[in-house]
Amino acid sequence: MARPDSNYIASKVVNATPLQLTLITYEGIFKALDEAREAYENKDYVIFDTELARAELLLDELFTSLDFDVDLSKDIGAIYFFCKNQLSIAAVTRKESMLEDVKKILTPLYEGFNEISSTQEAPAKANKKITGIVAGMTYGKGNLTETVLTDPNSGFKV
Repeated sequence: MARPDSNYIASKVVNATPLQLTLITYEGIFKALDEAREAYENKDYVIFDTELARAELLLDELFTSLDFDVDLSKDIGAIYFFCKNQLSIAAVTRKESMLEDVKKILTPLYEGFNEISSTQEAPAKANKKITGIVAGMTYGKGNLTETVLTDPNSGFKV
């Protein structure tokens, strides 16, 4: 059975920019860490291990999305690698405190990406003067009319 929020998340992912996907991935890591902490408190180690594995997979996703031609990506990649290693150790040693350590390490990165995202203009605002063609069909009794607008300031792109 799908999670109740799975349709919302799927919709959010499909319509997301690469930067928004990064933020969604961080949010998934934080959620997995919270779920793992809760499972640990309930002594449900199967869920604990499952959520840690989920967080590790999401860290892998962040790692593979890095462009290593950029020096900063190498530093961020090292942070992701360290965090993944900490989660592996936490899974073996059952040290819940390591989960909070990983969260503290990743939170400033998330906040930085979030700030970048909030300072960028929305795509609709950035593309106010898109040049393109808008076409449509209208019909009446016995005729079909095609309308084409080529006004460069129409605000639509086909």
